[in-house]
Amino acid sequence: MRLTVSKRSDLAIRAVRYLDAHPGRIPGSEIAESVGTSVPFLSQVLTPLVAEHWIDSRTGPTGGYSLMDSGRAMTLLELVEAIEGPIIDGRCVLEDTECDGVDICALHTMWAAARSALMTALGGVRVLAEAHSTV
Repeated sequence: MRLTVSKRSDLAIRAVRYLDAHPGRIPGSEIAESVGTSVPFLSQVLTPLVAEHWIDSRTGPTGGYSLMDSGRAMTLLELVEAIEGPIIDGRCVLEDTECDGVDICALHTMWAAARSALMTALGGVRVLAEAHSTV
């Protein structure tokens, strides 16, 4: 039962907020330095956000990253699921086996409610809602 997100999600949020605060195309090296990571790892972290068309990535001497308009509306749920995978993974929280919803464990109902509340909360918060207060 893991209720934390990885360093990747933290870096992705920081990078998106940095891009929001610095309009235009920003070199990966500048973003990496700002968020405290390496350029190769930053590239790995941002790849899912580029695939979702929230961030634009260009290579070459004038390349870098820029936040796309669609990225300005992303929620924490969308970002975390893009980086970490779906929150609902079909596994039983107690047994760590596939959950068919038929032969349920003792925590099934309570866990489903908690997971639903978490998803609702994360889905209701925009990544850029507090961008300038924490970067």
